[in-house]
Amino acid sequence: MKKVVNNETVAHLWANEQQSEANSPNRSFYFCYDTIFSYGSHFPIAKHITNSKGEKAILFTTRSYSNTTAKHISDTLHAIPYKESIIYCINPNFNPSENLSKWDLDITAIFLKLAKAKKPEKYLAELSNINDQIKKYCSFMGVEIPEAIKVRLEITTKAESIDAVNKANEIKAANE
Repeated sequence: MKKVVNNETVAHLWANEQQSEANSPNRSFYFCYDTIFSYGSHFPIAKHITNSKGEKAILFTTRSYSNTTAKHISDTLHAIPYKESIIYCINPNFNPSENLSKWDLDITAIFLKLAKAKKPEKYLAELSNINDQIKKYCSFMGVEIPEAIKVRLEITTKAESIDAVNKANEIKAANE
């Protein structure tokens, strides 16, 4: 079993769970058991996971960093044999509440841009994409989507965004 291999092989070995560890010659791309990393344990790209129902999936990061990390992400994505098993999230090593908190921050940032946008379609599309990610992630992980996030993700127009922000803030304040 070779442990030092090229980047594509690192990704392939991890994606197909063929061995417990391997790394690139410069050690910038590696995996250990179920998680594959770029440049260290601070940047997990993806993780094999089994939920409480025994269903298997791959949690895959939506983050990016450098050009080299983007290449590692691409190599990993292309090595996964069944794309339908991918569930996107902020950080594969975060627990659900941490991922949901980060999504909440991302949604807030999008709402701030949406409020000023002359062409809101881009930001509405981003919200729709995040909504799809959150629904799939929470369904797989067996957790409820927080009401404050649900409210903000139901908007379909720029005008609704202001009302959604106010309602979400009221829900957050009531829960604290």
